[in-house]
Amino acid sequence: MYYRKAITIGAGVLCLGSAGVSFAQAPADLAQLKQMLEAQNQQIQALMGKVKDLEGKQTDMKVAMKETNEAVAEQNKKVDKAASLLTLGKGIDGLKITGDLRLRYEMRDKTVDNNSNADGSTGDRARIRDRFRLGGVWTNKVEQWEIGAGLATGNDNNGRSSNQDWGMSNTFAHQNVWLDYAYAKHKWELENGAPLSLAAGQLKDNPQVNTILTWDSDLRPQGAALAYGDWRNKEYSGPFASLGAFEVAYLSNGQVINGSSQQDEIDENVWWIPAQVGYKQVGETGTFMGMAGYQNVSSAYRNAAAWYGSTSQDPNNPFGGENTDYTYNIGEAYLEYAMPMGGFEVKPYAHAAYNFGANGDKGQGVKIPADDVENDSGKLGWLLGLDVKRAKWTATYNYCYVGANAVFGPMRDSDFGETAGLTDTDIQGHVLRLGYNITANCNIGTSYMLLNRIDGGSGNIGSSTQADQAQLLQLDLNYKF
Repeated sequence: MYYRKAITIGAGVLCLGSAGVSFAQAPADLAQLKQMLEAQNQQIQALMGKVKDLEGKQTDMKVAMKETNEAVAEQNKKVDKAASLLTLGKGIDGLKITGDLRLRYEMRDKTVDNNSNADGSTGDRARIRDRFRLGGVWTNKVEQWEIGAGLATGNDNNGRSSNQDWGMSNTFAHQNVWLDYAYAKHKWELENGAPLSLAAGQLKDNPQVNTILTWDSDLRPQGAALAYGDWRNKEYSGPFASLGAFEVAYLSNGQVINGSSQQDEIDENVWWIPAQVGYKQVGETGTFMGMAGYQNVSSAYRNAAAWYGSTSQDPNNPFGGENTDYTYNIGEAYLEYAMPMGGFEVKPYAHAAYNFGANGDKGQGVKIPADDVENDSGKLGWLLGLDVKRAKWTATYNYCYVGANAVFGPMRDSDFGETAGLTDTDIQGHVLRLGYNITANCNIGTSYMLLNRIDGGSGNIGSSTQADQAQLLQLDLNYKF
């Protein structure tokens, strides 16, 4: 009995002790709970702040969306208005407008030995020029046709220049604008993936591979051209070929040459017939291209001489109308290899031309010992070149040798010849060019040419003494759009 009471009393004491311990720990639990509540309150406040920020941003987004929708609606109105002003006709599903503006300062210095000019002038000059060109191409992808046409400025209708001299005719005079080219081209995609095209009209581009040895880039050949492959396309690999027929000059019936009518002996139309075959290979380490070609200019020596005039530097013929058995049957070859090298894009190239038809009594060169053309070394022309690109910079070096009878003078680059104050053939020299792209569409450049006659010079064309040597400097600002 006593034992049981003792146990009961001990149990009660343990219970009280336990209760006392629980009551002693309660304040600590409340403090933790309070801290947790305060932390939760802070998190809730932070979330409420974020919600308010999101609501504010949503409001800003709604305002921005509204402004954007209004701007789009306004732009659509402008587009609809423009569409009502410019509507493509039936059979045309695309139109691309391009153009360029070039401002040029040009200075030349000529060396004339034994000057017999009455006023002692040498032909040195400095001038400012500009050139503006605008063109468009209309395409029909379903029928695979394209129609191209363009306009260009120019002092006159000279095919080798679209430059307009400042201050030439009047105070702030207006400039002439000419039809630069107008052509139609049809394209086929062959089963092997190579393109085939036929173009006719006054073409924008020469379909032939060319350099300043044989061609002036301002010329727009008139006629027709059939082309297989696309050597201008950077991604194209494979064979290419082209054949053209272009009219160089037309002499009407009854043309009088050297005081007598020779219409029965001289063709009325002078034709340029070029043909080329080549191969291009685009590889991982570089791009190779090679070409072999032939050019014939019919009756060109006699007709073109009369057409240009016997006292002209173009094409340097003093023998207009004479039948000298001189013809143009020109063979040519071209090689290039473009490759990356130490962070640069490098392209060396070479071009050669030889006139197998220069076998007449007299050649096209003026005031050179060309009476015996068959033994004249002037049948050969050649060019060595190097193009280098890095980032926004471009550089070009050419050494060009143009024999007096090697190529058809009126078609080759006029800067390297007549513009420099020399003749277009019987000329050799250096060409240095440097360019920098200020923006994607705007660039500046400079060209320097140091040229001299090969055999001729110190003689007269009409009453003017020819130069033996010339320097030509050109500073350009170009913008393309």
